Amino acid sequence: MTPNPTDSPSSSCGCGGHDHMESKAQEPHAGCGCHPAPPPNDPKPHSCGGGCRGIRRSRRLHAALGVLLLGFLFLHLGVASLGWVPARYDRASAWLRYLSETLPFLEVLLLMAVALQVLVGVKLLLRAGLGYSASRCKEDDRGRYYLQRWSALILLIFVILHVVSFKLWPVGSVLAEATGRFTLGGNPLMIAFSFLAVVALAFHLGNGLWTGASVWGVRELYPRLFLFLALAIGGVIALLGLNAWAAFTR
Repeated sequence: MTPNPTDSPSSSCGCGGHDHMESKAQEPHAGCGCHPAPPPNDPKPHSCGGGCRGIRRSRRLHAALGVLLLGFLFLHLGVASLGWVPARYDRASAWLRYLSETLPFLEVLLLMAVALQVLVGVKLLLRAGLGYSASRCKEDDRGRYYLQRWSALILLIFVILHVVSFKLWPVGSVLAEATGRFTLGGNPLMIAFSFLAVVALAFHLGNGLWTGASVWGVRELYPRLFLFLALAIGGVIALLGLNAWAAFTR
């Protein structure tokens, strides 16, 4: 297979198979000998069959939306972490409600971004599947991409349950209402699942930032920076999320 210039590391599709592979193993053009043949021990070129080009835009859009939603997640989990002090949580929640009533377009934009993120994510998930042996992934990246897809499925289920819970628990005591929505009325299975969702969210965002930087072709320029950002964001989300989980399930 002759490597396609559109599948170079600087324009990776995020499938996990392009990084540092084509640059190491390029087959010579037939009969001209202008390029050296790859050494025997070098990895084989990534062979996604050109299908990556059809989803690169979707992956870029998904990554960009994820970065935009990071601000909302930090705010949302930060307020939820105040659940240890009910009075502070009630005041913060009241401020957020006042903000959404005063600037309703912000809530509309947020809902549109979340809906588009979910739709694009479902499209990518259906295309990639949930199996471990994904042919588009390098062997050393296969585990991360496998967990990324499963964490996406866990988050999708949690979001659906979270939205449904808004119809089940009407406005009452602010903290009690939030607790009922987060745990579906104290359901033990939902409490355990919400813990799993927090862990999945931390991994999905951290690994997603690392992968998204590759999709946009900037990770190779600043690999240490993006590795630090991926670990830092994943760690902060985990701390905020687990703190909120403990506050609502104590």
